[in-house]
Amino acid sequence: MIMLRLGCRQPLQQCCKAPTNCQPATCLVAARGLVTIPFEELRSRISIDKGWQTRDAYAGCQLATLSPQSRGHVLERAVRSIYAQLQPGCVISDPTPGQRCDGRRRSLHQAEYDWMCDARRVECKTGQLCWSEKHSVWTVSFHNIKFELLDELLLIMYTPFRIHLLLHDHKSGVSCTGSRAASRGVRVKYSSPKHVRSCAAATQAILEQFACQLVASEPTSHEAVQQAYGHYGRSMAAQKASAAFRDHPLGGMTPTARGMYIEQLVWEVDRMLYPSSHFRSQLHTARQDWFRDNLRVECKHGRLYLSAGRWTCRFSAIKFQSFDSLYLAIDSPAGIFILQHAGDKFRSTSGVETAHMGENIAVRAPKRVVDCHEAAQIVVDKLVQTGSKHLATIHFHGSGISQLPTGNMPV
Repeated sequence: MIMLRLGCRQPLQQCCKAPTNCQPATCLVAARGLVTIPFEELRSRISIDKGWQTRDAYAGCQLATLSPQSRGHVLERAVRSIYAQLQPGCVISDPTPGQRCDGRRRSLHQAEYDWMCDARRVECKTGQLCWSEKHSVWTVSFHNIKFELLDELLLIMYTPFRIHLLLHDHKSGVSCTGSRAASRGVRVKYSSPKHVRSCAAATQAILEQFACQLVASEPTSHEAVQQAYGHYGRSMAAQKASAAFRDHPLGGMTPTARGMYIEQLVWEVDRMLYPSSHFRSQLHTARQDWFRDNLRVECKHGRLYLSAGRWTCRFSAIKFQSFDSLYLAIDSPAGIFILQHAGDKFRSTSGVETAHMGENIAVRAPKRVVDCHEAAQIVVDKLVQTGSKHLATIHFHGSGISQLPTGNMPV
């Protein structure tokens, strides 16, 4: 076995005896290829400038650590309770699920609106106030709105430690989504004035833009919000995921900030694997994340979660025609597995939306596997068995860069 320093072709034993600044922790084992890197080795290289405004504004907010989908479910449940209290003379009831386009009955959570208030169809949409680095504004967006399927549109603007419930007028802030509008609906978006750095000032400025009725403004400590959060936390999936990721070093980040951080980690690993290449990062609006020489590289990350009792890792919005090389970063309790994707297994499309939304990759562990660590390894193995290459693992509790006994990483 021959050990190489990054960017150096000399054996490690010779290299580290020389009077250089080479540290043993920055050495890779390159004989068989698969590299393991301690998280602390990379941590000092990562810039946390991206997205710091949003991250700092929501520091300590329990809802901010949830995925947008989970947070949406929590807030919808809370707002339905608040809405019912504000409508004491009305009958609030579950929606009529209706039928899918193929004639099959929809499940309750797939209904075209969220609840009935007497004979009115009420749809509830949530949006988080976030900082846009590109435009230097705070912005909030509400997606997939189909006005023809509802009578009342309630917008929940989630801000640090507070939610604002507004009744939309079906006009303000509406922007068409082009050819997707017929199937995906329209978007409602509001932004603060440029260069307003204060989240509180931006919130007030945006609320003044709403040509809507402010129904309620409540702290996230409101009883209805806490009850809804508690209901979510009592679910078996949430409890198992919370226990598995309790000591995760990125656990306090919002999902968006965590994704950006993981992308930077993979960028650093790619630079370590290809020390002689030239790298150029791309804007977040680009179709790929960076260039390695003339190769377009895209990185997608997914965190293990429980779906229908099975640990699952899902990568979304993948547009294969837009890049040359795809890295998959699997976020697990013990570390991050980095693979170079290959093969068609586990890919799925979204029908007519695929051209706009991209494809998905979803890999599941067997239902019998209850341990998240074991499930992560199974997900990695499944991808490797179908052609992907396991290049590196970032261990959260490792002590030095080393090689595992499998793999075939190019030097």
